Amino acid sequence: MAYKYSALDVSSRVVTGRIDVADEAEAEEVLSQQGYRLLTLKSFRTAQPLEQLMPTFFKVKTGQVIVFSKQLASLLEAGIDIIAAIEILQEQASSKPLKNLFTDILKQLRAGNQLSKVLHQHRSIFPTTYLGMIEVGEKTGSIEGALRQASAFLEKQMEAVKKLSKALMYPSFVSGVAIVVVILLLVMVLPAISGIFKTMGAELPLPTKILMATSSFLRDNYLILITLTVGLAVFILVRFRSVKGRRQIDGLLLKVPVLGNLIKYSEIARFADTMSTLLQAGVTVSSSADMGAGSCKNKVIKEAVTKATYQLLQGHGLSGPLSKTKLFPPMLIQMVRVGEETGSLSSTLAVVANFYETEVNERTQALFAMLEPSLTIAIAGIVGFIAISVIMPIYSILGSIN
Repeated sequence: MAYKYSALDVSSRVVTGRIDVADEAEAEEVLSQQGYRLLTLKSFRTAQPLEQLMPTFFKVKTGQVIVFSKQLASLLEAGIDIIAAIEILQEQASSKPLKNLFTDILKQLRAGNQLSKVLHQHRSIFPTTYLGMIEVGEKTGSIEGALRQASAFLEKQMEAVKKLSKALMYPSFVSGVAIVVVILLLVMVLPAISGIFKTMGAELPLPTKILMATSSFLRDNYLILITLTVGLAVFILVRFRSVKGRRQIDGLLLKVPVLGNLIKYSEIARFADTMSTLLQAGVTVSSSADMGAGSCKNKVIKEAVTKATYQLLQGHGLSGPLSKTKLFPPMLIQMVRVGEETGSLSSTLAVVANFYETEVNERTQALFAMLEPSLTIAIAGIVGFIAISVIMPIYSILGSIN
């Protein structure tokens, strides 16, 4: 917090200035250590930097973490010590958030802290799985290999997100354009045409009456509709942020036909891939399962895996507790059981992860392949209905004139 102060120095001269400390007590202590006798102390608010106002736009990106990991591994393999290596990376940093991250890492490394402990303080940037790998790498003396393994893991996850974003781009764009066009037609174009129809005194067919009523309703109640839409969006957002609300929404999503299975398979693939990668890095089964649970996004599945992990710590294995949740398919349970019995849990989980990743990719592609023509048909139907509703009364008017 920032404070403005006035004080007497050792020569009894009045000096003023500003000090950034946690509280008033710390401000008094710091000024006393500097030989000042405090006269006045007032707190004041400073303008927050843009990075704090909009952290999403100024945070370190996953791609930057991947590049950092690969470059640091290469520098360490070349025999450069870790502090010198990060100093080199800091000079090459392309963004202010990345430079700030390197500055903090260097400060704490010079104070004698381990890299894994330093990175743990930036959990919003470095995922739990990444941190687990670095910690194991330090214990085994293979930090370079851990960095490369962690970067490969992040790269794989980022590629999956890119694929989904790319698949969603076309349907989202088409849907957005269609909604805007339909609203413009109903709110701006149709009122002018309806005025002509009323002037001509033509008998309007049912489709035209429906369309005109819809147009009038939107124009007369647009403020109420906007308020309700914003209110609903805020309610869902607030509800989603609460633990109970998030669990309810995630539970409902799992029950949605087609989408529910996609979410479930995606979570299984993420859990299996995370646990397999951590086991290969040398992390214990219990810690790997715990971090694998942490990688799950769906609250219901995450709680189920966390409960199974707790029972694993009690000596009940993993396959049995997972089967009791009734959430996971038999194939996953069977593969985990085989891996536990043969001592090859890491490799069997890797097979599970690859299978469900492929399943999710194929089902997603099939879903979007069906969605594109469905959107086209739906948009054509709406536009066609509007066109017919406008053309029919025109023919009626022309017939009455003839």
